[in-house]
Order: sequence, then structure tokens, then C-alpha cells
Amino acid sequence: MKILLGREEVNSDEPDNRGRTPLSFAAWYGYEKVVKILLMREEVNPDKSGNCGQILLLPATRRGHNRVAALLQSHGAAIPHAV
Repeated sequence: MKILLGREEVNSDEPDNRGRTPLSFAAWYGYEKVVKILLMREEVNPDKSGNCGQILLLPATRRGHNRVAALLQSHGAAIPHAV
């Protein structure tokens, strides 16, 4: 992952054809190490909405990925009102 992100042509905050960013995917599935790596990148926005329009912290919290949610919060992710 680190090698891939080291390539200039790779945009680590680019959504796929369904609107999912690498960070939204990693947060949804609780991939803590991937979330940590992505949050070290300047261009990655922890507040960017996922494909359903939800901020990243909401699905991470609802799915029980508390450590991922804490990482997102520590990088400035907004706390959803519906948690």
C-alpha cells in the first residue's frame, strides 16, 4: 500500500465509480492500518462523504470499528448527530 501511494499518479482521495474513496472503504470495513496510512496523506479528507452521503465516522461507529472512529476523530472528522 505504501509503495502504491508513493506513486505520483495515485490520488489517495479519488472516489471509484460508486463514490467510494479508499478511506471510506477502509473505514467501513475497519481496516485500521490502512486508515492510519491514508490519514497521513495531506490530500485525504477525513470528513469527505462516502457514496451514501454519510460522513465516514458514522458507518465506522455503527459497525463497531471504535479504533477506526477514534482515528478519524483525531484527524478532524466531524461527529455525526445520529450516532
